[in-house]
Amino acid sequence: MDSQKIVIATEAARRELIKVVNQVHLKKPVEFSYRPFKPKRSLSANALYWKWLSIIERKMTGKCTKEGYHLAFKHLFLGYEDVPDIGIEIPAQLKSTTKLNKTEFCEYMTRIDAWAVDAGIRLPRPEDSVYDEYLRGRI
Repeated sequence: MDSQKIVIATEAARRELIKVVNQVHLKKPVEFSYRPFKPKRSLSANALYWKWLSIIERKMTGKCTKEGYHLAFKHLFLGYEDVPDIGIEIPAQLKSTTKLNKTEFCEYMTRIDAWAVDAGIRLPRPEDSVYDEYLRGRI
């Protein structure tokens, strides 16, 4: 049996989960777990983020690349996570933006926006973006 992920937000999804559970062969145990659903950040939020980094790179006139600002902002605003101990000393690694849910990613972008304002850079906030919804309290 391949790993499956079902988000239950409708009656149809609930029925699908019950159907999956009923098909489990009891001779081959299966583990189930559940947690509150946290939607991942959207592609539009990701696109806006990289657009911001490109603008910051351009406005800061050659001080760093957008990839460099990506690393710098992760350092400043997300911090580090420890690497599991496997007997080799590996320093803590920058936290990944890909693991952030919508709210966490928008909070991260808010901190970058504030940094940009302090640096004299005005970043766009398209009205149809997830970030704009967050700022308006819809997320």
